[in-house]
Amino acid sequence: MDFLPNEEQAQIIETVGNYLSTKHPISCVQEVGEDSSLTKPAQWAEMGALGWFSISLGEEFGGAGMSAAEEMLLFVEAGKYLVSPSLLATVLGARIAAYSGNTALTQHISRGETLVALAFPSGEYRWEDGYINGEFQAFEVDNAQYLLIADQHGSTLVQINDGMKFNAQQCMDEKVQLATTELENAHTDIFVPASDDDIFTRGTLLSAAFLAGIADEVKNRCVEYAKERQQFGQPIGSFQAIKHKCSEMALRCEAALSTTVQAALGLKAGLPSSTFDIMSAKILAAEAATSNAGDSVHIHGAMGFTEEMPVHLFYKRAHLMSLMFGSSQTLLSKVVQLPTPAQ
Repeated sequence: MDFLPNEEQAQIIETVGNYLSTKHPISCVQEVGEDSSLTKPAQWAEMGALGWFSISLGEEFGGAGMSAAEEMLLFVEAGKYLVSPSLLATVLGARIAAYSGNTALTQHISRGETLVALAFPSGEYRWEDGYINGEFQAFEVDNAQYLLIADQHGSTLVQINDGMKFNAQQCMDEKVQLATTELENAHTDIFVPASDDDIFTRGTLLSAAFLAGIADEVKNRCVEYAKERQQFGQPIGSFQAIKHKCSEMALRCEAALSTTVQAALGLKAGLPSSTFDIMSAKILAAEAATSNAGDSVHIHGAMGFTEEMPVHLFYKRAHLMSLMFGSSQTLLSKVVQLPTPAQ
């Protein structure tokens, strides 16, 4: 199994990174106010034109026909720039629409014309005879036309209508909109059972990739800051305590990214161990992102808590993303029940 990106994959990394550094720098995230959304319809149309939302879909759906490996690389780069969680919802939503046989909706989502928001249960919920009931938390629901709901049994796109009431809540990441809603007999016509395509597990993988990107970006920012920040007449990077922290951050990044790459390649190859690898990757990536972001705040000192420096945004997003598609505690409880992968 070759863990190094090939030429085509390297081009994906470069192209996505160049676009985001120009069109979606961290300053764009910093500028998002309480009454605005991180998910911009105009930018979603641009991303759709670039083929981001259909990168792993077949050509019959207008996709690039690539694999989970290329999709994973896209999300690593997205994590470095704190792209809206709606990126995850849109990529997975296009996949749900495609596998349910709704070609028109697949194309609308893939082109960025139809926006999808992530929704996770906040209490008990029930799938019943083509309907879903329960309380849910929805992220970035402004301008969205569908909610994406997925678990280990299947996934669905629920159309948002005027009868749905969304109550705004304070999110741990103030740059991401959060709302609660209660679904009553919401139609699940656009449904894909996990046996056909496990959207929840794929969401776990892409969340791990996003977190690996966060871990890598805060590590790079810390190294640069440690070179520039002077204390006692010398860069703080010359102090042993700072060197050790940066080294630990680099080790966490390597573990998170390597495990995530292995999980993506395993999913691409259809290996029986891919579920184990994906859960393990999410656990390691969540630890790397939250720990690196926490260390980054400390290394930046009092500046790390200010609006001027964006490191606190990485810290908050790392914690938010670590809860999506399975928290570490939930995934650990599942991993220990899985058979040990063959060596």
